[in-house]
Amino acid sequence: MSNDRGSSSGENQKTEQCIQEFQVTNQFKKMMKESLEEQKKVIDKRVETLTHWNDEAEEEFRRIFGVPSEKIITIKFKLNGEVTKETKSARAVIQEAVDRMKMICDKLSADKGECREVTFRDRYLDSNDNYYDKDVTKWKCGNFVNSTDNDAYTANVTPDHIIGVSPDKYVDVVTIRIGQRFVCKPMTGKDSKVSSLCHELTHLVRYGPKGMYGGMQSEDMPVDKELQNAKEYDIFADKLIKKKDMTLFENAYNIERYFEID
Repeated sequence: MSNDRGSSSGENQKTEQCIQEFQVTNQFKKMMKESLEEQKKVIDKRVETLTHWNDEAEEEFRRIFGVPSEKIITIKFKLNGEVTKETKSARAVIQEAVDRMKMICDKLSADKGECREVTFRDRYLDSNDNYYDKDVTKWKCGNFVNSTDNDAYTANVTPDHIIGVSPDKYVDVVTIRIGQRFVCKPMTGKDSKVSSLCHELTHLVRYGPKGMYGGMQSEDMPVDKELQNAKEYDIFADKLIKKKDMTLFENAYNIERYFEID
């Protein structure tokens, strides 16, 4: 969650919790292999859409982001510790981001080598729906950590853990933690396994010459407070669209919607 906000969580109401059995290793590998395959298909569809633009693509873009694809916007992100600004069309922002995401996604695996134990600090919910952290040891299969015994989130990443990593090493380095809520989601479409994985890739920082590698360094907005559930994050995303606030192109919940396709 980048202060553990880099996460498809935002849903700490007990009534919204996913109730499924913990995914044992073989089940987990199968689930993540299928999910990753579908994610790659969705990202490839978006590459195709953005490359071969037409009226249907324009209409969809306006519906999702609330602005024409050629609207000139300025986005901000940190590069080498300094705030960097880029000014270009909204479509170019998304197209370049999708290209970077594809570069990462194409290298990921759910079954490379043997699963191995990893130790990290995970975030949990107590009986009063308050977050707390504790050190845990879990199994990592390929690029995915099996935290499906933890119902506090869908998935999360540490945004800066890929800084300086050569793209050919993504398969060895990129780590996405998968929580209980991921298990219950549909494969594709709205609030799905695929859109959640894309959400996480957008959180990854940008690095390299002119920020040519990484994700989008997106945030789960608003960044100044933790909302109660996913619905509230969606409402906030809708408000950004209604106000035509272009920080929506830095909000993971807005960007995720572009990947909610079948």
